[in-house]
Amino acid sequence: MSISNSYKLEFDEQTGLVKVGSGQNSGLYRVVSFCDLKTQIEYRLVTNLPFDGEAQVSNEEVMEIYRCRWGVELL
Repeated sequence: MSISNSYKLEFDEQTGLVKVGSGQNSGLYRVVSFCDLKTQIEYRLVTNLPFDGEAQVSNEEVMEIYRCRWGVELL
């Protein structure tokens, strides 16, 4: 999921994750930020993909998954 850069993020220092949402709909998630060098637009992606452990997914892989997803949706 992509979130607006104006959305205020609440960082949880214990887990290194970010609280997204409010009330019963809130949860702790990983946020990956990157900038499109061509357009100079900054993106923030919210994911539950792990950043460590056996099934780890790098920030670069998260960005590539997002890029491919939107490429398919534009077809």
